[in-house]
Amino acid sequence: EDDCQPDLLIYMGEGLRLPTPGNEVIDLDEFDPPSLVIEGAATSVGEDLGHKRMLYERLGVREYWVVVTKKWLLAAFAMTDGRSGEIKESVVLPGLDLAIVEEALRRTDDNDDAATTRWLIEKFSG
Repeated sequence: EDDCQPDLLIYMGEGLRLPTPGNEVIDLDEFDPPSLVIEGAATSVGEDLGHKRMLYERLGVREYWVVVTKKWLLAAFAMTDGRSGEIKESVVLPGLDLAIVEEALRRTDDNDDAATTRWLIEKFSG
């Protein structure tokens, strides 16, 4: 069955058929698939990189990230035509170097949110 509950989903673009806020179930016959799905994986890394990645490929998700929370590693995939390939720059968020996302995740262990936010602002404004 093609049911899933992603940790985070993002819609990007114009003209998308969007679910209404608070809608817990997204019927893909009625709404478009999310542009980006993010899964946090502490113990389910194999499942997230294998079965769930293939499921999101079939559902038409454009980009998929798996965040390995114990090590703050990021595996990111662009998905087109039912296939996926690992990427280093976001397709859905053009110009976003995913190494910056991974570094920001790592910084959360040693810094508070404000310090990490300041670091990100410096990275994007310079």
